[in-house]
Amino acid sequence: MLSFASAAANKVAAGLAWSPETGLVAYPADANVCIMATHYHHDDPATTPAQPPNNNTSNNSNNNNSKFKEQDRVVAVLTAHNARVNTVKWLDARTLVSASADKTARVWRLSPDGSNAPSEWDWRAEWPSTHCPWISVATLEGHTASVTALATLTVPQTPVALLPTTTTTTTITTTTKEGASAATVLARWIATASGDGTVRIWLCTDEHVAASATWTCVQTIAFGVRYMESVTLACLPNSPVPILATGGVDRKVHIFTYDTADTRQFALRWSLAGHEDWIRAVAFAHAPVPLSELTSPSPVAAQDGNESAGSSGSSGTAADTPCLLLASAAQDSMVRLWRVECSATNNSQATAAVLDALLTGHDLPVYSIEWEPAVQVGTDPVVVRQPLSLLTASMDRTLMKWQPDPESAVWINTTRVGEFSGAGLGFYGGIVGPRGTAILAQGFQGALHPWTKQPQPGAASSNDADAGGTLPYEAWVAQASVSGHFGPAEDLDFDPTGELLFSTSADMTTRIFASWERHLPGAPDLLLSWHEIARPQIHGYSMNAVATVGSFRFASAGDEKVVRVFDATGHFRETLQALLPAVPAVDASAAFDTASALVGATQERVRLAQQARRGVLLADRTWQIATASGPTVDTLSQRGRALGASVPALGLTNRAVFEDDLSGGVAKAAAGDDTAAGESSGRVATAGDDEESAFTAQEAPPGFAFRYEKIAGPPPEEHLTQNTLWPEAHKLYGHGNEVFALACTHAAVSADPTAPAEPASSLGVSSKGRLLASSCKATRADTAVIRVSELDTYRDIALLEAHTLTVTQLAFSHNDQFLLSVSRDRTWTLFSRIGHTFSLVAKTPAHERIIWACSFSHDDRFFATASRDMTIKIWALEAPGTCVATIDHFRESVTAIDFAPAPYEGGYLLAVGLDSGTLGLLQIKAAAGSSSQMTVTSAKTLDKSVCPSSTIRRIRFRPFPVVDSIISSARPRLQFATASTDTSVRLYDVPL
Repeated sequence: MLSFASAAANKVAAGLAWSPETGLVAYPADANVCIMATHYHHDDPATTPAQPPNNNTSNNSNNNNSKFKEQDRVVAVLTAHNARVNTVKWLDARTLVSASADKTARVWRLSPDGSNAPSEWDWRAEWPSTHCPWISVATLEGHTASVTALATLTVPQTPVALLPTTTTTTTITTTTKEGASAATVLARWIATASGDGTVRIWLCTDEHVAASATWTCVQTIAFGVRYMESVTLACLPNSPVPILATGGVDRKVHIFTYDTADTRQFALRWSLAGHEDWIRAVAFAHAPVPLSELTSPSPVAAQDGNESAGSSGSSGTAADTPCLLLASAAQDSMVRLWRVECSATNNSQATAAVLDALLTGHDLPVYSIEWEPAVQVGTDPVVVRQPLSLLTASMDRTLMKWQPDPESAVWINTTRVGEFSGAGLGFYGGIVGPRGTAILAQGFQGALHPWTKQPQPGAASSNDADAGGTLPYEAWVAQASVSGHFGPAEDLDFDPTGELLFSTSADMTTRIFASWERHLPGAPDLLLSWHEIARPQIHGYSMNAVATVGSFRFASAGDEKVVRVFDATGHFRETLQALLPAVPAVDASAAFDTASALVGATQERVRLAQQARRGVLLADRTWQIATASGPTVDTLSQRGRALGASVPALGLTNRAVFEDDLSGGVAKAAAGDDTAAGESSGRVATAGDDEESAFTAQEAPPGFAFRYEKIAGPPPEEHLTQNTLWPEAHKLYGHGNEVFALACTHAAVSADPTAPAEPASSLGVSSKGRLLASSCKATRADTAVIRVSELDTYRDIALLEAHTLTVTQLAFSHNDQFLLSVSRDRTWTLFSRIGHTFSLVAKTPAHERIIWACSFSHDDRFFATASRDMTIKIWALEAPGTCVATIDHFRESVTAIDFAPAPYEGGYLLAVGLDSGTLGLLQIKAAAGSSSQMTVTSAKTLDKSVCPSSTIRRIRFRPFPVVDSIISSARPRLQFATASTDTSVRLYDVPL
């Protein structure tokens, strides 16, 4: 079952979509679409926002799930596209549309059973999930290049007489539309823009968007080489007649009106000039706006021509007739508001397009514009009102909220939020939540930045402002949200206690994920969700491998050819203490129960062991954090434990920041002084033996200067990028090419074979005495060497030469007596270890193609190898070179495997990842009547809808069984994590 998924949004403009009915957010992640549940959209996610703003909607059926309100999580990942998804849009509460670089658009339906009730899907009750309830019900094909933009429109009661009776395509073929006898139908429109220079209009009139629904391309509009970057659809005021607007590289806004009499097609009515660069976004207001509310002093109109003309005065529309507002944003940093007016006698005809306002305030290209969703005011009669509020997102690292002044009607910037730390690179998009109480932005590197509006005592309300008062003062507070890698996830590893998950990626970052457990008032169970809690490494090279060295140290390496070792900070442990629940007084011996001993144990015993392990993890806490009254001088610096880390300009080394270095800054930041970050002074310790120069905090750019901030929950994005770096302890040199694989011993290893082993009470949390094995990309035997380093002295203790090509994975046995390596040369090698001496035990040409992965069984009796030849082989450790089982029923390359850390139903459990992203579980037992032969007794393939969409790079089981619930019926379970080239990091449950 899928328990957790993490992935960043793609680098595309306007890629986010927020459903006003359900509060779910959809965003593209590689070739997938992620559905995220939010907690800050409005009071109740199951009710529509079409309620009076002052109504109390708290007493409804879904409030018994109020314990889920304080989290954001990905609750579904939609997999069907074959290339990057460019944008997503909601069609209704249960229907989503996505557009992709695979030249198609897809329509997704939630449980396509013919029902339209949005509250039928309670993701909370179905999570963790064994399958994705969203199904691709239609594929819109016809474009010959990437589909880059789309727009959706649902019109409940559309007269059939208005709909097209023919389908016009680029090849001028026609088909008759069925079902033309009905008086009115539910019309669903989709417009798609592509790199092939066309915009296609799609229509569905079936009652329900199920798998049997028919989507027809009713028109193709050709622009040639004038590619359209954005499209939008709306209905004319008080009419079911649609209107279309596009914007693109020709720097014009094209407005198409619908001919209801003759052709029943969209026809170009106006081409509005004014922008000086490519237009990146166009958007109609969600509902018509009374013309009397817009009093632009000198409108510029385009009447019936194709170019905007000079001042035209009145367009002949009555002052109280609703009109449409169209916003356009371009790379010239400008936003223009156009007023589309309709005939006072015929609301199905647009008569003029008038420039209403020019919004200037951004310094760099504006990539996204979003109107605040319309709200329902009153119930009898029902009136839908459009708030005059526009959100713009720009590459100048800001989002601006624009509203007209109630007195002068001049549009002014009322709110500005963004990344002001200096570490951000701008925003590709921004959306407004239902009721306008939340903003969600999409950063340049795919990060999601949410802000929520906080009520201000004595401030004017929005209703007061609309009635003619002053605009309210709004305070927006940054929140934590879903985060993840924006490049292929290459490797991951759990710490020895299983509480921390480290992952590294080609996006040049290493991230740490952990669970956040808390009790909420009135909730009978624990509330648990996984979050990114630290980003200890933000590098300048793609990362390929990571290995934990105890719980508070890790090593990582990549294309830089250098292995870097990092130590945890005091600030990280402070965050960890806040996220993990207070550990009650428990039997300390429970922490040392092995994973095998916990299989079959009671839920209470498994839970007790987990709490005890957390106690061991958090026990090493001998410092005190400075408070607002002043810093506390303690043994932090004497112990060498840094409070934080900073990165100098143009540097790659994370340098330690100690508490006494930032004594004034720490105190001010704790007291809430915003000037603390830039005023701290003192040295910042260097890391590594080759960089000795010290620098002060003032010398570091603002985006990389550490600032102490106490965090009570998962950190927001700005905090992750600036304040969660770990200082670098050392560098390991020697490899001549890009480092490809790392592996670390599970416990301390002494050079003296007769020395006592590390005590069990350490649980492997300490990093003392560890050995680290590393390998790099190689095409010759002399570069395919495996380097083994001792991490107390940072010196190489062994150079193991056995392979002729790249060593793809390394693994130490659980007792650390053996080192296994697999290679592109199609062989595996096994080394035995006595003290710090390694000896070659066996080298076997095991497979016919590259060997990608290897793993030891929990009892170290067997190990497995996986290859591109579509096989997995099991080998006996007691008789190296003896293959006891060959599993050859795969139809593609096997790229990742890992044995479970405990017995499973009397045998072994092996998790398998394939080149396509498919995941499987193999149950392996000794063959009947033979102790030297193994057989697969059960094979289970996970539902494709919960699997990654591309190659699995790594699989790691959590070291111990867990129970993340206090409900007596909860079953202990194993968990394993996956890293995939689709950028996702996922966690799966395996019930015991």
